[in-house]
Amino acid sequence: MKKSFLQSITLLLAFTASSSLWAMEREKKKNHSPQNTVFVFDLDQVVSDKGNIIDKSLFYILGLIKSSGIITKHPSLLFNYIEIKAKGIEIYKGNPKENLQPINGTSNIIHKLMKWLEDEKYYKNMVKYTSQLTEAFVNPVPNIHTLHIIKKLKEMDFTVIFATNQDDIQNKFWREKMLRQGYDAAELFDGGVCNVAKYNIELLKQKIYEAAKALNISDTDTETKNKIKKIQEQKLFKRLHTQSQKNEDDYTFYVTKHTKPQIEYYKVMCKLAEKLNTDYNEIFFIDDKEKNVDSENLQKNVTGIHFESADQLLEQIKELIPDFEI
Repeated sequence: MKKSFLQSITLLLAFTASSSLWAMEREKKKNHSPQNTVFVFDLDQVVSDKGNIIDKSLFYILGLIKSSGIITKHPSLLFNYIEIKAKGIEIYKGNPKENLQPINGTSNIIHKLMKWLEDEKYYKNMVKYTSQLTEAFVNPVPNIHTLHIIKKLKEMDFTVIFATNQDDIQNKFWREKMLRQGYDAAELFDGGVCNVAKYNIELLKQKIYEAAKALNISDTDTETKNKIKKIQEQKLFKRLHTQSQKNEDDYTFYVTKHTKPQIEYYKVMCKLAEKLNTDYNEIFFIDDKEKNVDSENLQKNVTGIHFESADQLLEQIKELIPDFEI
């Protein structure tokens, strides 16, 4: 009888302790404070809209005017033309259509087409224009209301990062052009995640082969090939294929070969969030694409918010943070 009584007391204490911990954890999650919460924003169509293409003169470099006709009269359509053409190249090369992965990042799309134009002998030395053309296509129009929300979150000491499928060349021009309009990414965000630019990989490969050439080493030599392979396995090269950390003053971001909504991308996103806020227990991820915020690949501590407008986002953030006012 005594043993049974002690067992009952032990079970009761254990249940009380467990309930208390559960209640504390639930309360902790309800209290979305700067100490335990990270906000993640997509860039395109959330922080900024896509503007018109300013530098039309660069299109003449491509010689696409000969084949695009009416498209050149409406520059914004030209990028769609390039994107469709770039994706079509995969089918042209015999890859099954159902297995195609979307090409993400403006410079990656342009690079794909420029490389194809070279390979098919239509034009020479087109890849070198990848960066110039990317700059011409990237013209963000700041979403003022979303930016006000971000600034307020930063004022309240929340950790705010961006997570975009822009490649790092595109993102560089995005940040530069936002800065010209008075919006400094280093002040808006604590860091961010973007996609790798394949053009950067090509440049790095070229540097490796140029170094071998300078040493009068033939790239057909087996020993040289092994050396080049080892160089490519080094951190400097490998980082472009997995993830890299860049620091620009107080601004930190990762470059990854993965894209939303892949599970590996969200793991990188969470890793950055943990680096910037070691005490966080919840991430609110804001994106205009439903497939990204509703993805089963989101980590268990990530809540997706589908962005439809800045007003809708403001109302949802007020529900999370009752004292949030702009």
